[in-house]
Amino acid sequence: MYWRLRDIPELQAVPAARQRRLWSEAVTRSFNVRRLLATLMGYMLGALLFAGVGYLVWPQADHGLLLGLIGIPGAGFINEFAWAQPRARRWLRAHASELDRYLP
Repeated sequence: MYWRLRDIPELQAVPAARQRRLWSEAVTRSFNVRRLLATLMGYMLGALLFAGVGYLVWPQADHGLLLGLIGIPGAGFINEFAWAQPRARRWLRAHASELDRYLP
């Protein structure tokens, strides 16, 4: 899990000004429809899970919708660091020979 672009090992040799463009290309090119559907299902599952926990914890209150909305960013966090980053890093490793076009 990487928080900044300069921490990604595959982008260490690339100038900082071009790291964002290369990372965006890697994320875009590693995309597929099956992963999009899995991501959307993950968002729904996260929202339902948090809403269900909300109803179990506070059965008298109507906090389920609020907790369900909190679950959506949680699912996005999991998607980014568990699926999107590893997939983009695999794409970068597979296309390492193309990195030369990003070097000055």
